[in-house]
Amino acid sequence: MIKCKSICHMILLVSLLSLIVCMVVSCSDNVDKMHVTGNGITCKAQVVIDYGLCGSCDTCFTQCPVKAITKTELDGILVYIIDPEKCMKCGICIEKCPYDAITWKH
Repeated sequence: MIKCKSICHMILLVSLLSLIVCMVVSCSDNVDKMHVTGNGITCKAQVVIDYGLCGSCDTCFTQCPVKAITKTELDGILVYIIDPEKCMKCGICIEKCPYDAITWKH
């Protein structure tokens, strides 16, 4: 059992455990996506957009809780770009995409 010396330690511990649970849940559909290191659990998978299926509806752009998805126009076509450094791999964009254009890439 983990003992906390102060309320600050307890809050930090709860935050850390919540982050780990979030990462495990977002990767739990495929254990191959998970990677355990000395620094904790990380998710090896990336979230990718299939532009052939994308309907340019803005759902992923508006639903991303960390604003990891940006939109830009290339040759007159609206495209969405996922920043892998910002993406926390929560899967919300995958769940919300009405075109099933966003998936995990292992």
